Amino acid sequence: MSCRWKTVRFRALSRTLIGAAAALAAIHAGADPLLSSERRGLGAQPLVGGGGTVVIDARKSLAVTDKVILSRFSLFETMDTLIARSGSPIRSFGDTSDLFRRWWDTQNDHAHLQFLDDAWLRHCDDPSFSSSFTPPFPYECPRAEGAEATAANDPFGRIIGAGRAGYFPVGLFNRFDLAAVDGADCGEYRIVFARNSGKVDGGNRNLIIFEAVLPNPAPGLGLMGCLPVAQFWHDLGTMSASARASALHGFYFDGLPGFSPVVHPDNYGAGPAGRGQIRTNQFMAPAPGSTAVQEWMLREFKLRRACPTPSSCELRVVPTTVKTNPFAELFGSAHMISAAFQADFVNNQVALLAEPDINRFNYFPPERFNALESPETGASDYAAQVGTLSAFKAAISAKLASIPGTTVTADDVIERALALSCAGCHQLSPGRSIGGGQPTWPATLRFTHVSEETEPGPDGDRFRISPALTNVFLPHRKLVLETFLDNAGVPGP
Repeated sequence: MSCRWKTVRFRALSRTLIGAAAALAAIHAGADPLLSSERRGLGAQPLVGGGGTVVIDARKSLAVTDKVILSRFSLFETMDTLIARSGSPIRSFGDTSDLFRRWWDTQNDHAHLQFLDDAWLRHCDDPSFSSSFTPPFPYECPRAEGAEATAANDPFGRIIGAGRAGYFPVGLFNRFDLAAVDGADCGEYRIVFARNSGKVDGGNRNLIIFEAVLPNPAPGLGLMGCLPVAQFWHDLGTMSASARASALHGFYFDGLPGFSPVVHPDNYGAGPAGRGQIRTNQFMAPAPGSTAVQEWMLREFKLRRACPTPSSCELRVVPTTVKTNPFAELFGSAHMISAAFQADFVNNQVALLAEPDINRFNYFPPERFNALESPETGASDYAAQVGTLSAFKAAISAKLASIPGTTVTADDVIERALALSCAGCHQLSPGRSIGGGQPTWPATLRFTHVSEETEPGPDGDRFRISPALTNVFLPHRKLVLETFLDNAGVPGP
C-alpha cells in the first residue's frame, strides 16, 4: 500500500474522528474537554484503521524512566527555561528559586507566609482565594509543603536524603493519545520530579508533574501536522540510551523543527487557551510544632503572567481547579449545588461513563463543579457520598436504560467517576469493580504511578512504574500511537 493512499485514508479517518468528537462536545456542553488532563482527544475515540507493521517499545517511546536518560534533566533547567521564555523584561524577580518559593507560598496561611510584598500572591487563607472560585470549595490550609517557600530552602540540590529539599527527575511521559482529534494540539508531554527526601523517607514525599500541551504548528493539516512528533517518539526505539537522552532533551528544551519546545510557559497554562498544567502529589511531613495537616493531597496549578504594568510581567505558578474531579459532596444531597451537579451528571455524563472499555469511558464535568483539591481520604469517595441516595441512583439507572446493550449499573457509573478522579485513580479505586465486563481498577504503587525506587532495566537502573501503567494504560497508548502511524503511512517496525 502506498504512503499516498494511506495518507488519503488517514484524512478520511480524521474526518470520522472529528465528527465523533463534535458529537461528544454537544453532549457535554459547558465543559471544555481539551482541559481534561487524562482522557481526551485521540485516545478517547474508537480506534479506526491500523493493522500495519509499526511497533512501539512502550518503555522507550511512552514511559521513559531510565536514570541514564533522566540525568540530562533537572528541575532548575526546567524552571529557569520557563522564566527565560516568559516574555518578561525581568526574570521573575531575577531568581529561579524565587519562582519556586512564591509558588509554594500559596500553600501557607498568613501566619507562615514568606512574601509580604507581593500583591499578586494569594495565600491559602486569603478571603479572595476560594471566593474567586464559584462555589468556594474547601482548600486545606496551611500545608506542610508551604515550608518549600522558606528562604533557606534549596529545591535544586541533588543530594538524596531525608533532610535534602531538592528534586530529581523520575520520568518522561509521552501522551500523544491526548492529541486533539482535529489537530488543535499534539498531545501532552510530561516531566515528573520527586523530592529527594522521598527516596529514604516514605512519609515525606512530594512529586511535581509538568504537563505541557504541545501546539500543532500546522493546524490546517489536522492531526497530520502532528506526524513529526509521533515519528520522533517512534524513532527513539532504535536509538542507544545516550542518543535517546540527547534527542529527548532536545525535544523538551529546543523543540522539533517548526514546533514549540515542550518547556514553554504557554504550554503549561500561560497561553491564550489556558491548556496544559502542573500537578502535584503532596505528602510532606509537617515541621515539629506545625499546625499543618499531613494527608496525601493532589492539586493542580497553571502558569500565569502577572503584569503590574504592561512592561513588567512576571511568571507565576497559581492554584486552579483539579480537572475531571468534581467536589465529592456534590454526589450527596447536602451541598447547595448538588441538584445542579446531579442533573448534569445524569443528562450529560452517564452515557460517556457507560462506554464499554476501561481505557475509554470518560466524562467532562463543567468547571464550576470541579474541586480545588483531591485528598486521598474517604471523604473523596463518591460512592460513600452517594450512600443510599435513591433518587440520584434511580435517575442514573433510567438514563442507562436508554443506552442499548449496556450492562453497567448506577453503582458502576459512580465507581467509574471515582476512578477518573485523582484520589480514585491513585489510591481509592484500585481493586474495586467498575462493571460492564471490565476488570477491576488496576493497582498503583500506593498513591503514585511512578516511584522514587528503582529496578533493573535494559539500560541500567530505571524508576519503577505502576502495574496500572504497565498492564492497562500503556498498552492502550501504545496501540493509539501505532494505529496513528500505520494510518499515516509510516513503515514498520
